[in-house]
Formats: sequence, C-alpha cells, structure tokens
Amino acid sequence: MPSTLLTTSFLPSMTAIDRAQWDRLYGTYAEGFDFLVACQAAPPDAVRFSAAAVLQGDELIAGVPLLHAEFRLDMPLQGRFQPVSDWLDRHLHRYVSLPVLAAGSPYTDELGLAIDPALDEAGRRHALERLITDMLARARAPETIADLIALKDVTDAQAAWVDPILRRFGFTRVATLPVAILPLPFKNEAEYISSLTQNQRSNLRRKLKKAHGIRVEVRHSIVGLEQQIAELREATRLQAGVDYGDFEQVAPGYFAEVMRHMPGNARALLYWLDSELVGFALVFLEPRRMIFQYVGLRYPAAREHGVYFLNWMTMVRMCLELGIGELRAGQTTYVTKCRLGCRLERTWIYFRHRVPAWNLVCRSLKSLFAIDRIDPDLKTLGKEAPYFEAQSTNSSEHQVQTGWWQLMALVRGR
Repeated sequence: MPSTLLTTSFLPSMTAIDRAQWDRLYGTYAEGFDFLVACQAAPPDAVRFSAAAVLQGDELIAGVPLLHAEFRLDMPLQGRFQPVSDWLDRHLHRYVSLPVLAAGSPYTDELGLAIDPALDEAGRRHALERLITDMLARARAPETIADLIALKDVTDAQAAWVDPILRRFGFTRVATLPVAILPLPFKNEAEYISSLTQNQRSNLRRKLKKAHGIRVEVRHSIVGLEQQIAELREATRLQAGVDYGDFEQVAPGYFAEVMRHMPGNARALLYWLDSELVGFALVFLEPRRMIFQYVGLRYPAAREHGVYFLNWMTMVRMCLELGIGELRAGQTTYVTKCRLGCRLERTWIYFRHRVPAWNLVCRSLKSLFAIDRIDPDLKTLGKEAPYFEAQSTNSSEHQVQTGWWQLMALVRGR
C-alpha cells in the first residue's frame, strides 16, 4: 500500500468518523470508541483531547486518541528536591514546562493505537509512517505549537514493530511506569491462593478476615454516587506521595461518563460499611482480560477493614467465574501487587522535540523523561525486579540529578 495514498485527518472528536469504522479496528478492546468518547466528555483541567485518523480514501485504516498538555521536566524533583522544582516553576516555567502533543490518554496505561487487522506488515508500517509524519507537521502548526511529540504507554508488544519506525523519525524511548499483570490460569480461588508464598497467604487471609462485615456490590450504574466516588478517588491519589502532574488528574465527571457510555464493559465494585461507602473500584471487562482502572478508598476505615485486599479478591473471583485469564492491574502499588502474584510488564514513552537541534539535547537528557525512576514502590523492588535492573546500572537518583545539572548548564548558556 503506497504511503502516498494515505492522509491523516486530525479530529476534534472521535465521533467525527462513524463508530462502525472505529469498532472494526478496535474489535473487543474495552478502551475503544465508547471509552474514548467518555474521556472526551470529562477531560482533566489541563488536558485537551482530540484524535488522529489515517484514511485511505474514505476508509479508516488507523487511528489513535491524542492529548494536548504540558510535560513538566522537573517532575523527578520531588521529596527533598521539591523546593528546587517549585523555584524552577516560578522562575523558569517556560523552560521546564513543555507543551506536548501525544498519542495516548492520561486515563489509560496502554497506547490505544488502532490498526486495521486486514493490513499486512507493509500496510501497518505505511499507516504509522503517515501518522507520525503528519503529527510532526501538526506540532508546528499555529493552532497547536507543541515542543514535544510523544507516544505514551507503548507496550512491549507494540514496541516490537513500532520501534524501528519511530527511531527513523528521531524518536527516543524511555521507560514509563510498568503495568502489573496477574495471570490467572487457575480453576478456582483456592488454587490462586495456593500459588502465593506462605507469608502472603497468611497476610491475605488476615486482611480478608478484617473485611468481615463489608458488603460488596457490583453495579452497572453509579447514579447518585458520582460525587462520593470522585472524592474517594482523590483521597486515594493524595495518599500516593508522588505527583505525576497533568497525567494523573481525573476529572470529577469521568466515572459517570464512563459508566454511561460503557454499560457492556464497565463495572463499579462498591464496598459498604453499613450505609457508608468506604471503597470503590472501576474495572473494564474484555473476553480474555479484566482491566483494573481506578480504586478509591475512604481512610482510615478502608485500611482498618482491609478493603483493598477484599477488592483484589473480588476482582480475582470475577475473573475466575467469567473465565477471564488475565487481570491487568494498573500502574500503582507495585510491592503489594507483586506479592499477590503479579509480574511487571514494561511500557515506554517515545518522544522527540520538533526542533532537530533541541531534539539532540532531549536525547542526551532522556533520564529526565523516565517516569519509572520516581516511583517509590519501584525503588523498593529495584533489586528484585529483573525489569527494573534492565533499565540501567546506575542509581536513578544519580541519573536524575546529573541530568538536571546538565539542563541547568544549558539554560544558563542560552
């Protein structure tokens, strides 16, 4: 398929193209058309959504959600480095806060790149080349003006074929937060629990015993609970101790929009202590996997009653009952999830600066973009997780500091 026959259309909304065409590309993927329309109805404050569609004539052959936001280069400077980050934001904001045009969504941990399944290898390659060429041009357009062009949360499976293409376009990749994956090849709950270590089996049983008296409810609708659920999510986000900027914000209306647009795929798992809602989880169902999207807990009641572990077992039980073989468990709480049987799947950010000279600078400072290096759980797991060891032989803190000294020298020179 010659690339000259292809065009890229930048859409204000997914709905600008008939949903049947999107469904043909996304198939049973839960975070497809309905999900992306729901996201556009409830964007985070500092994020603007759109989409890109690669067309052959009038036929959609590839598409991806787009986000427009700012990437904070000082994101790694947290904890004892937070005063430095605050000073940089006040005095050098335009140097450390770069406008970005990215393929992906802040609400997902996997790039929602849709490719026509009928395309052969050459066809996929031409479609991606057309998309990247036009995204680079779009970043220079007056209505966009993005310094960085990126693809967010590219999985290892996606990277296997997109990596050579993106590198030819001058993109650099760095690791972002991995995804915890729980394989579930078990016949029943007892087999799953038996697969854990003795210490973890004892700990899990102890936590579940504390959850006695918590009522579990699985719902297709959250009408009347929207505000409570948004508050629980925000309370849980603030417990994390790490700020990922615009990319972790959840708009208050997000949960209601998702439940309204995705009645077949989305479920709200609710946890009640008497008449008080002390926890919730949002999950998406696909034929072969469950996606654990968000959790929200009311502190200290949820901690005292082991609600997190009750929610974990509720998801495991649902998967086993439905014959779902994999729980995609998200990008947080890695220590606990690994102890509960998860492995970590790498994901990547591919990025480049629209100005070639500055792209060379960004490549030399790529450790600044490595979001996985600021997660406290990943630091705890660093000596145990083969994935984490594979990224670098140097300490993450040393690389971040070294990168920042290089950047400050560049700013002073400029």
